[in-house]
Amino acid sequence: TTDPPAPIPTGPISLGTVRTAKVIAINKISSYTCAILDTNDLLCWGYMDAAYAGAPSPAPTPGQLPDSMGDNLAVVDLGTGKTAKAVSIGYTHHCVILNDDSLVCWGRNGYGQLGVGDTNKKTSPTPVDLGSGRTAKAVALGKGHTCAILSDDSLSCWGAGLILGTGGINEETSPAAVNLGSLTAKAVA
Repeated sequence: TTDPPAPIPTGPISLGTVRTAKVIAINKISSYTCAILDTNDLLCWGYMDAAYAGAPSPAPTPGQLPDSMGDNLAVVDLGTGKTAKAVSIGYTHHCVILNDDSLVCWGRNGYGQLGVGDTNKKTSPTPVDLGSGRTAKAVALGKGHTCAILSDDSLSCWGAGLILGTGGINEETSPAAVNLGSLTAKAVA
């Protein structure tokens, strides 16, 4: 019940036969992890409802049952010909920048944090409309909001309104521009 002075090794995490992770994203609050593999496929596992992992439904929570990791862990279906470039996990939602720089999100959506125009949960990756000709360069998620740097180096955020920097106090269910004045965005967290 106390924090250890150093990480406690638990042994290697099996991602499948001859697979390695290029990028990982972890949400310690919801005990959830996603990894982009060397194949650019996406795997997610942990305590969160399996529906939010993009796993087939009904499905057990990935990683919680014996023999549910490694080759038995389902790849998240990002769409035909789509692979992951970047992944971020919020409290109960996920967003992935795909190989064509488009953005998909899924999970709980009570504040509009998925950016898909409503507040209904999505159990599979759902495209986010970033605006005509715009794609995502980076994405960061919080408890009830999401922010993305777009291809023109502008910043858009959506979700819980008071923290977005868009000037509104209500939830934004679609991407809303953040006024950076004459500046542009290089990183977001």
